[in-house]
Amino acid sequence: MGCSLGAVFELAAIVGVPLFTPDPSMMTMQAASLERTLSLLPRAVHPSRKAVKDEF
Repeated sequence: MGCSLGAVFELAAIVGVPLFTPDPSMMTMQAASLERTLSLLPRAVHPSRKAVKDEF
C-alpha cells in the first residue's frame, strides 16, 4: 500500500480535491452538512428474517 497511497495523494492534489481543510469555518459547514445527511439515515438496519421451514 506504500506507493499506491502516495499516488492517491498526488492525484488528489493534481485534480484539486481538498484532502485537508485548514479553514475552521469550512470544516464547520462540512460537519453540519454531514450531520444533516446522517439524520436522514436510519439508526440501524436489520435484514428481514425469513421463516425457517423445518418440516421434513
